[in-house]
Amino acid sequence: MTTTAEYIAGWEGYAQTAYWDVNHWRLGYGSDTEGPEQIEVTQGMTTTRARALENLAFRIPAFQSTAIKAMGADTWAKLTENQKTAITSLVYNYGRLPIIVYPSDPEKTSLAIAHLQTANGGVNRKRRIGEAQYYLTGVTVSARAPTKKPTVVATGVTGSAAIVVALWQMLSTAGPGTAWVLFGVNVVLAGIIAVLSYELLKSEVVLPHTNTPTEKSVSDVAELLQQAIDNRDAAKKALDASEQEVTVQKDALAHVITGLQTQITQAEGLQK
Repeated sequence: MTTTAEYIAGWEGYAQTAYWDVNHWRLGYGSDTEGPEQIEVTQGMTTTRARALENLAFRIPAFQSTAIKAMGADTWAKLTENQKTAITSLVYNYGRLPIIVYPSDPEKTSLAIAHLQTANGGVNRKRRIGEAQYYLTGVTVSARAPTKKPTVVATGVTGSAAIVVALWQMLSTAGPGTAWVLFGVNVVLAGIIAVLSYELLKSEVVLPHTNTPTEKSVSDVAELLQQAIDNRDAAKKALDASEQEVTVQKDALAHVITGLQTQITQAEGLQK
């Protein structure tokens, strides 16, 4: 089984000789300290891969302590070993725990990790996707393998999204006379988005670097979830537009009623 130190080392670059990094000399797998005594790394220090991995292992408890302080000891105790490793890797990279951990909902936690893939210009995109997948499945994604986009089998999601787009286009081009109908269409839109959200959770995909089908691939579910959010926002805009149309119709109707009332009053005056 892969140790936490080995997992993190797979994502970190290796340096045999100390190098300057922003505010510290670093060595091996990004460490600014050396050995069990955690001596500060200085210019000119060298190491080996075995020594660097050992040194990384010395530092693991400190980063896990940071995670435990952030989430609580009870939550930490409920995590599996692969989940603890993924969280430790995240904390090692950030210096803190940047997400909320849901011990009873690994999929939600995994998506939270994957959502960080765009941070800092996406420089650690693959690492975040890998950590999210490792948290959820314990399957390691190679940090050095070329990126391969997973194949998504989710026709239901695509179909629902197309319906949302089509309805949005209809809402955008409809005339004032259809305002009341459009208001009803918006109710239908809300139902479609609910179905879309459900379909996201059951979409079957193929994980990167394998041919093994699984119920979810974190990166693709994250993309589909974003599509659902975008479609929801479009539906909200459509609702606002239709409500404005309804207001116009009501004002026009009130004007007609006022005119008719004036005619009735005039007619009654003539009869007298």
